[in-house]
Amino acid sequence: MELIGAERYGEAQQIYEQLLASGQADAQVCTNLAALHQIAGRSAESIPLLERAIALQPAYPEALLNLGNALQSGGRSEEAITAFRQAIALNAALPEAHTGLGVALQDRGQLQEAIDHHREALRLRPAYAAAWSNLGVALRSRGDCRQEAIAAFREALRLKPAYPEALSNLGIALLADGQSEAGLASQRQAIALNPSLPQPHLHLGDGLRELHRLPEAITAYRTAIQCKPDEAGAYAGLALALQELGDLEQGLLVAEQGLAIRPDWLPIHWSRIKILDELRRPEEALEASEDLLHLQPDNARGHLAQAAVLETLKRYAEAHAALDQALQLDPSLSEAHYCRGWMRAGEGETQAAIDAYRQALELKPGSYEAGCALFFTELFLRGEQGERIRADAEQFWARFPAAAVAPFPPRAALAAQALAAAAPIRLLLLSGDIGDHAVSCFLEPLLRGLDRRRFQLVLALSHRRREARARDLEQLADEVVDLTGLGEAEAVALLRRQGCAVLMETSSWTAHNRLPVLRHRVAPVQCHYVGFCGSTGLASMDYMIGDAVLTPPQLQNQFTERLWSLPRCWSTYAPTFTPPPLTDRLEGAPLTFGSFNNLLKLTDRCADFWAAALQAVPAAQMLIKDGKALEPSVQSRVRRQLQSRGVAPERLSFIGHVADWHAHMDLYNRVDIAFDTTPMTSATTGFEALCMGVPLLAIQSDWMGGRMSSSALTALGCADWISREPAAFAAQAAELAASSERVPNQLKRQLHRQVRASELWDGASLCRALEQAFEQMLQQCASGGS
Repeated sequence: MELIGAERYGEAQQIYEQLLASGQADAQVCTNLAALHQIAGRSAESIPLLERAIALQPAYPEALLNLGNALQSGGRSEEAITAFRQAIALNAALPEAHTGLGVALQDRGQLQEAIDHHREALRLRPAYAAAWSNLGVALRSRGDCRQEAIAAFREALRLKPAYPEALSNLGIALLADGQSEAGLASQRQAIALNPSLPQPHLHLGDGLRELHRLPEAITAYRTAIQCKPDEAGAYAGLALALQELGDLEQGLLVAEQGLAIRPDWLPIHWSRIKILDELRRPEEALEASEDLLHLQPDNARGHLAQAAVLETLKRYAEAHAALDQALQLDPSLSEAHYCRGWMRAGEGETQAAIDAYRQALELKPGSYEAGCALFFTELFLRGEQGERIRADAEQFWARFPAAAVAPFPPRAALAAQALAAAAPIRLLLLSGDIGDHAVSCFLEPLLRGLDRRRFQLVLALSHRRREARARDLEQLADEVVDLTGLGEAEAVALLRRQGCAVLMETSSWTAHNRLPVLRHRVAPVQCHYVGFCGSTGLASMDYMIGDAVLTPPQLQNQFTERLWSLPRCWSTYAPTFTPPPLTDRLEGAPLTFGSFNNLLKLTDRCADFWAAALQAVPAAQMLIKDGKALEPSVQSRVRRQLQSRGVAPERLSFIGHVADWHAHMDLYNRVDIAFDTTPMTSATTGFEALCMGVPLLAIQSDWMGGRMSSSALTALGCADWISREPAAFAAQAAELAASSERVPNQLKRQLHRQVRASELWDGASLCRALEQAFEQMLQQCASGGS
């Protein structure tokens, strides 16, 4: 014991081992030798010694306490709970046993009982710093006690300022509370106190990954592994960081390495499932989720992982059941509410989706993904409430934490300098959609046709897509900048170094956007174009580009940005891949209406229009195509919506996903007249229908997304195909149907030629209009007008 007091542990261990070998070891000798193993990080070796001590002296609460700690360190939480409870039964005044039991209970998801035991430990010893820290962890895990958790960690640090574990736990809580920089600083303070401790490096990696600072996160995870080669959490985090960086194969390899070290470590199973799902190996992902739940049937995240995989496999009922189980086990799991949101949205249950996203944000205010999903869904389905949604977005940004970056230089001087320079104006195009994405079809004319004597194009990729077309389109830019894996501050610095005068962003609230970067401003003029149809809510976004039909002045109150109208249709559609040829409708085939829109757009208001038209032309059939159109639940919803409005179910037919774009476009040869949707109208699908000579009956409403089809038809000279009420829509359907029946196929052939002679097929005209807009925006900025 004197040697232990002098921290001469090796010599003390030799004495105890001699006693053990000679058969003279009593319960205390076994316990003390076990403690030396625990000090050296050999918890597994301490367990047999502690079990021997308890066999020698069953009423030995300290040995039971140490056994519980050793079992918990080895991931054997159920056995640890038993040991802690036995220790408390022998001595209820052991605060270490109560807080140890609390840690083990928390590991099993029994949060309230865990909190109660941590509080009991503090009642017994109010100045117990470790119990305060453990209480904070349990409160943080509940999800609805963030401020209490932060207060508990701060109390632990008041009692013990040089406490790296508490600093690290505080950092996690601050990050979850949206205090990103403070959270990272707390982790770095913990590392400074003890650089060899793996947990702060691991938690720093988690925080950096949450902020999308992926290269830094990867470094932190690798450092954690260097500190402790069997640190399972670091393998789990590193695998996810590599996945998010796009290195799926390496991420899977790291996950497999982690599982070889710790086969029962659930976060590594979680990482592996996500990577397999993204690698489009859903059957393997499902098997991995079943392995995870076999290890721990009551793990909420395990059920969440299984729900996501089942949804990928289109086993929707089972996916909802798994998600229900996850939320029953842990109602505070923000990610499960987020998952429920996008599943409900895909089924057309829009209010349920919005409610789920709001719940996810309430539980985790720093969840940018949930915020984006909420605004996307609200604008997609309730765009006519644009003024209220814009105000909500502004409030979101007011609450959402911003990285610390230097102020942007005076804009007017930079704009004037760009206009006066002999060199071309540098235009920064920021997009996550370059590749096989619909937005690329609208951007390609600009990528190809921009006048390089007037403009130099810098393409900034917020997401690097894997398909070959992405590489082809990237080569059309003068320069390419990759933002993948960069955090907010790093991305801002990189984009500012490009020295661009105008930024054009195309993602808004859709996937892979980098709006948090743009609120710091990276160019004197910033605008949004073509990717989405609602306000970003950012004061730093100067313009929303549209046209006189798409964005008339009366919509200004729905936007933080100023509306900028091009003198022609805001977009064009001229794919470089050749559409299939027109084919005539077979003789005797019924006239067919069609919609290839996302069925999320089929709201009750939209069903009023469709049903009115179908009743006006009772001999017509309706062809509906969507990726989920063959799902029984989706078909049931669509049939129910239209049948309740007098449309017989047998008049509807459905087509799901097809092999490629050419096959998709060829299906328009089966459609005589295309139906629009509302409140979100047809954009890509509308242009595709017109491209194939299919007349489009548009539905107009008073917001940007409710006028996209109207803009295209106005540019085409077919404004009389636009309706605002079901009766007018039905009258147009009857008129076009009669014309099509009188002279079959003539209208489609005529429209096919008309589209190719119009603004909708004129990329050069669009480029000139955008070039002029960018120069005028810079002139206004230089004069202090924006």
